[in-house]
Amino acid sequence: MRSQKVVEKGNVDSTLAQAKKSYSRTYRWPLQLHGMIGPSCAIADVKSDKATIWCGTQGPFRSRTNIATLLKLPEKMCG
Repeated sequence: MRSQKVVEKGNVDSTLAQAKKSYSRTYRWPLQLHGMIGPSCAIADVKSDKATIWCGTQGPFRSRTNIATLLKLPEKMCG
């Protein structure tokens, strides 16, 4: 099987090195066993006091808890 690059634009390593913040996460939820019908994508509206996130997930409560922890916000402010 041959791989093909559709777009190669910018320098990821350089851009990440210049970022003010970066996040790292290890996932241990076996979601790779399930194939999603729709595209894997998410939209996040993060403000200083709340976050609204739209995403496809099979663990919405765990996702909410993890996002609240990551953003250091009360869980009730993440939806």
